[in-house]
Amino acid sequence: MRIHTIITLACCLYIPTPATAENPVLHWEESSDGILVTESGSKVLYYQRAALSKDGKFARANYVHPLFGLDGSILTEDFPADHPHHRGVFWAWQQEYAEQP
Repeated sequence: MRIHTIITLACCLYIPTPATAENPVLHWEESSDGILVTESGSKVLYYQRAALSKDGKFARANYVHPLFGLDGSILTEDFPADHPHHRGVFWAWQQEYAEQP
């Protein structure tokens, strides 16, 4: 899933209105590792686009972690002890394309 798709999905969940105390604004900060999405200064999610691994195993990229709850708690895990191959929120359907000549 490309970064533009993630941003589009995040924006679809949010209907922008003029910024007021009653109508917070959605922002994102892009870095070489990923994108942090915030709403009125509160963290919403982080899209991890740079590859990460644990001790050289379970390499992964292009997923959401952490995903924050309304109270700021982290709702997802990355490299959990009982399933180190799992990661935050991701699209598990891998589609391979044949190279065109």
